[in-house]
Amino acid sequence: MNKKLLISTLAIMSLIPSLTFAQDVTTQATTTVSTATSTAAQVFTTCSQKAIEVRDTAIATARTVYNTTMSAALSTRKEGEKAAIALSDTTAKKVAMKATMEAYKTTVKQAQETLSKTRKTIWAQFEIDAKACRDAKKAAQDKLVADKKLEAEKRKKEAKTLVEKKKIEESRGKNEN
Repeated sequence: MNKKLLISTLAIMSLIPSLTFAQDVTTQATTTVSTATSTAAQVFTTCSQKAIEVRDTAIATARTVYNTTMSAALSTRKEGEKAAIALSDTTAKKVAMKATMEAYKTTVKQAQETLSKTRKTIWAQFEIDAKACRDAKKAAQDKLVADKKLEAEKRKKEAKTLVEKKKIEESRGKNEN
């Protein structure tokens, strides 16, 4: 029984280094693949974050312009109405009120149209930028696949060259005998 245990222990101990080596090789291969994959993901993430930053900054700026325009329009309307109310002539008062309200409506309509067009333009540009990010990610992934193919071809070529060298050496050995 002790001999069997001793032999089993020695056999297992002799396999441990080769198992450890196999695990290291597998870990290295996995690390290489995940690094390349994360690089494609990082390209996409960084690009997308930049596109989002540009989009939202532009929308915030457009909203600020809109709010400033609306504030000015309200202030102008307020002053116009106050001035119209101060008029003693009823007809002039009505004309002044109508002109003030028409100017306000026109300004509001223009501001809203401008904001709407600006938002559409910003979102259209964001779609273009997002597509570019997806294309960059795909290009990075395609490069990874191409690099792997090149590496595999290189290994095949090296193996073929090794086999040819071995054949040449064997044929020289036969010729010498």
